[in-house]
Amino acid sequence: MTWAFSITVLCVHFAAFVLFITPLPWLPKAWNVGACINLVWRGLRSLVGFMDGILWAGNTMNKAPVWCDITIKVITGANFALTASGLAINRRLYIISTDPIGVLGAKRRIVMEDLAISLGIPIILTMLSFIPQRHRFIILEDIGCRGPYYNTIPAILLELVPPVILGIMSAVYGGLNLISFYRRRRSIQEFMMSDSTTLKFGHYIRLKSLGFVEIMATVPWAIYVLFAYIVDDWPVHPWVWKDVKADYGTIQHLTMADWNTPRATATLVKVDMWFNLACAAFSFLVFGCTKEQCTRYKGACSRIFRLQHYRSNSKPSSPCPKLEAGSISIQFSANPSLFASTPSLTVDGGSIDEAASRSTFVHGISGEPCNLGSMPCSKKSIDVLRVEEGQMNEDTRHLMKDA
Repeated sequence: MTWAFSITVLCVHFAAFVLFITPLPWLPKAWNVGACINLVWRGLRSLVGFMDGILWAGNTMNKAPVWCDITIKVITGANFALTASGLAINRRLYIISTDPIGVLGAKRRIVMEDLAISLGIPIILTMLSFIPQRHRFIILEDIGCRGPYYNTIPAILLELVPPVILGIMSAVYGGLNLISFYRRRRSIQEFMMSDSTTLKFGHYIRLKSLGFVEIMATVPWAIYVLFAYIVDDWPVHPWVWKDVKADYGTIQHLTMADWNTPRATATLVKVDMWFNLACAAFSFLVFGCTKEQCTRYKGACSRIFRLQHYRSNSKPSSPCPKLEAGSISIQFSANPSLFASTPSLTVDGGSIDEAASRSTFVHGISGEPCNLGSMPCSKKSIDVLRVEEGQMNEDTRHLMKDA
C-alpha cells in the first residue's frame, strides 16, 4: 500500500509539473503577468512535491533539513499566490473591459501592479507566517515536509484568512468583469481585433476562463481549509512569543498511519494533490492546446529532429582533402632546389575542388607521381598539409589556378 501510494504521488506531481510548465515560455509575450505567476507557483509547488516524494518514499528520516526549510516556505507562498494571482488576472481583465484604450498607455504601471499583487503579497505573507509557527517542520511519510499549524489567533489571521479574503476580492472583480463585458462586448472585440494590442479575443476568453475557475476552485477550498484546521485543533490556544517558540527546533515525524488517521489531515493532503493535478490539466487545455501553441510545438519538434538528423549524418573530416577529380597527377622535380617553386601538374578529365585549391599545400619528397583522385595518398610520394589561406606559395597558387 505504501509503495503504491508513493508511486502515485510521484506520477501525479510530475504530470502536474509538466502540464504547468509546458505553455509557460510563450505566455509572457502577451503580458499575462497573473497567468504566468499562477503557472510558476503551481509548477514550483508540483516540482517540490515530486522531489519530496522521492526523498521520503516509505520513510520519515530527516535527510535534508535545509531543503525542508525551503519547501515549507514554497508551499506556504504557493497557497497565498494561487488566490493572489487569480485576483491579479480578474482585476486585469476588469480594467481591460472598462477602459481598453487606457490600458495601452499604462501597460507598465498595470504590470507592476500585477507583480505587486501576485508576487509581493505572497512573499510578505510567507514571511509573516513565521510568527505563529511553533515547530520547525513536520515530515510526512510518502509526502515530504510540511509546515506545522498551531491553532492561535495569529495563525488564523496570517495563514488561513488571507486566501479567503483574496479569493472574495477576486470573485468581486470577476463579477464586475462579466457585467462590463456584457455591456461593452462589441467595442472590446473591435479593440482586440486591431493591431494596437497583443491580447487577442481568444486569449482574453481563455484568461476569463482561468480566472473563473480560480474563483470557483480556490475560494471554497480556502474556506474549507479554514474551518478544517480550526475544528481539527480546537480549542484556540493562547499565543505568547516565548511559549510558542520554546520548542521551535522540534521536528515531528509522522508515518502514513499517523497522518492518515485524522480524517481532516488525510483529506487535506490527498485532495490537495489531486486538485493540483486537475488544475494542471485545465491550465494546459486553456493555454497549451491552442492553434498557436500547436504550431510552436511542431516547430520545436522539427528543429529537434533536424538537429538530431544533422548530428547522426555528420562524419569526421578526412585527414586528406577530398578532391573531386577523375584523375589528377602532381609531379615534383627531384631537384630539392626546385621542388617548392617549379612543380608540374597533370589533370586528366577532372577539376580540383575550389576549397582544396585554396587550403591545400603539397610538398613532394621524391619525383614519383601521386594520383590524388584515389585518396589517401602514399606518403612516399607526397605529404598533404592544411594551412591557412594566404600561406601558400604564390607560384603554387598560380599553377593550381591555371590547372
